Amino acid sequence: MTPEQLFRRQLTEASDLYSAGITLICLLSNTKAEDIDDLVDIHYHVNFQHLIPKVSPHWVKWLEKMVEPQLENRYPNATAALAAIPTDPICLPKVELSHTSLEFTGTSLGKKLTHSISIKNPIPETTLTGKWEVAPHLHDPPHTPDYHSWISFEPATFEGNEVECKITIDTGKLMADKTYHRKVLLHTNSSPKTYSLDINLKTAPIPITRKKFPYAYLALLLLFAVAVDWIIASSLLIYGTLMGISATPGFSTLAGAAVGLELAAWLTATGGRTSGAMAGATAGILVGILTWVTALTGLVATGEATTVVGAVAGLVAGLMSGVAIGFVVEKFMDRGLTRNFSIWLSLVSTAFGSSLGLIFILGLLDPLVPVAVVVTGIPLVAMITYIPLQRARKIAEYRQAERKLIRP
Repeated sequence: MTPEQLFRRQLTEASDLYSAGITLICLLSNTKAEDIDDLVDIHYHVNFQHLIPKVSPHWVKWLEKMVEPQLENRYPNATAALAAIPTDPICLPKVELSHTSLEFTGTSLGKKLTHSISIKNPIPETTLTGKWEVAPHLHDPPHTPDYHSWISFEPATFEGNEVECKITIDTGKLMADKTYHRKVLLHTNSSPKTYSLDINLKTAPIPITRKKFPYAYLALLLLFAVAVDWIIASSLLIYGTLMGISATPGFSTLAGAAVGLELAAWLTATGGRTSGAMAGATAGILVGILTWVTALTGLVATGEATTVVGAVAGLVAGLMSGVAIGFVVEKFMDRGLTRNFSIWLSLVSTAFGSSLGLIFILGLLDPLVPVAVVVTGIPLVAMITYIPLQRARKIAEYRQAERKLIRP
């Protein structure tokens, strides 16, 4: 019953519109006719808006005007009401999201991570529009609805009923090995107008790998080099005893070792281990240079009586050492060391082991022994300590730069 009927006032065409409006409200809100009084307040306003949240605001306003308590505030007649009827669909679009939260996991810092999210509107004769925005966060730099420093959208705005959006995170501005939680907002023309999605991101670890130094292979190579020197000294000693002469390693032994190392390099290369072959070849060249220098300076005898035996002993020792060096170089590289570092570490280790082995050849009191140990030991210690010191320096540099990055 219209308010004017209650007060026994004259009825007009607008009174019929009131009844039509009440009927539409009952249909849209699924309200029984006998319960309509529950929606009318003391001022005769019909409070139905909360019952039809999916109805377009334009249609709600049109219905509100249809059931205005004051006669003069309604449409005067059906013609005016029809002329004012909204052109858009009566129902609002509906948002269906493929995800309510997105999980990102970084594998390396500075890399951009992207996830896709599907948005659908199943309501026919409606068109969904939307705009993405990142919710403000205490630790993020100031941003606008159209721009965020490390979260972006493609497309940022859309219009359509089946849309695929991409959310991209730039981890280059974030701290390593941290967990970030943010919210992104989707503003739409549906009800509710705004949808919230959780963004969870685990950034990559500190981009400084912890290389396990191959101490075991290093120790084996040292022991092997010492053992080779002992074998040479023992072989020549036994030969000298049998022949009744003084047999010590000399020029021929060094020359044989150089040839043996080159032969080992060739064998290693044939097996497809180019890095090991390069190490063996380098060792052969260095021993060859050492042979020439020692011969010129007179540090070793060039006319010893055991030329053939010394050469053979050197050849076998060089061959064994070359194969061992090539093998260890490949193992060093498997542990993450660079090729050049692996080659020189193996060569310096072998040289240090051979220096220790001079005790078996020259004797403990020979002044050449401590000189050789010091000359080869210092580079070895430097190379062993280089990797952990380099890592510590890089971590310190990263921590310093990290202060400028965005906190979780």
